[in-house]
Amino acid sequence: MTWLDDHRKMGNAVTGHQLQHQARRLNSDADFKASAGWLRSFKRRHSLSSRVKTYSISQKLPADYKVEEKIIQFHRYVIQLRERHKYPLDDIINKLIFMFIGYLLIFIHN
Repeated sequence: MTWLDDHRKMGNAVTGHQLQHQARRLNSDADFKASAGWLRSFKRRHSLSSRVKTYSISQKLPADYKVEEKIIQFHRYVIQLRERHKYPLDDIINKLIFMFIGYLLIFIHN
């Protein structure tokens, strides 16, 4: 458990595959497989669960998050893309709406 605890203290996500790999590495029994069943039992014994980290707009933003600054940065980014790729103004929404969502999610994450 030390390996797992160390990774979790550092804020690193640990996958089931990583746990299985580490268990195989540490186990001296050549027949030990660290199967999916073993992983399920290991997680149950140690009260572990699999979770997915999400970054959705519905999450509460930190108190010091500067929304206006992020919007200005996004506007600059769109203008740079428009100039670089010569996008007509009437194409901006159609081509960049999905980029905006991804860009905003990246900023929320950072």
